[in-house]
Amino acid sequence: MNKKKEELVLAEKLFNLDISNFPELVSIEEESKVLQPLYDLYREVKNTIKDFSGTLWSKLDSDQLEKAGLRFAQTLKKKFAQKYVKNPVYNKLFERIE
Repeated sequence: MNKKKEELVLAEKLFNLDISNFPELVSIEEESKVLQPLYDLYREVKNTIKDFSGTLWSKLDSDQLEKAGLRFAQTLKKKFAQKYVKNPVYNKLFERIE
């Protein structure tokens, strides 16, 4: 996104046009920065699920699996609940973890 924005700004400068503000892009970038911690936790959950799914049943440690799930749920509740409770991304992640 930023690369395209920079290209457009350079083109506007080249033709001596007024520089555009791109308010939607700025809004999307700000929202993305705010939600990045949730996306990072989601990526960690997905990677953990992928790791466990590749484990043979005979080698699966159910206690370790349960601890990982509880850890993710606790992290989500303690670290993110107050800030993101009304956010649809948080709610989707909460459903996935619980």
